[in-house]
Amino acid sequence: GALAQRDGAGLDGAAARFAALGARLPAAEAAAAAAEVHRDAGRHRDLAASLAQARRLAAQCENAATPLLARLDRAPAVSTLTDREREIAGLAARGRTSPEIATALTISVRTVESHLNHTYVKLGIRDRGQLAAALGDDTRR
Repeated sequence: GALAQRDGAGLDGAAARFAALGARLPAAEAAAAAAEVHRDAGRHRDLAASLAQARRLAAQCENAATPLLARLDRAPAVSTLTDREREIAGLAARGRTSPEIATALTISVRTVESHLNHTYVKLGIRDRGQLAAALGDDTRR
């Protein structure tokens, strides 16, 4: 029903229920569908969360290939970052500390950490150590 109604929150809920049942492939597909709905509605934070969830679940499905999962590769999570989040994440991925970033950009350390936390959520990662891999070629910017 959520898919037919283009209900992103409903699809996210379905993904969570499938995942709780151990049905990872339907969970990944529901999360991927939710990401598309959120993207079309301009809900970038929800898009990033659904995209990250879909990718995490799909990675647990050993080479599963469906049309919905195939589209995940064409929706880079990095594109959901704001310019400032991308800038700060790139500096952090290259080894700069939060105080160094704050000084270079004339912002507070707390603001740096806030941007990094938003970035982690959007990219579906947990910490600074995973930034370089998640950003890919964006670390050079």
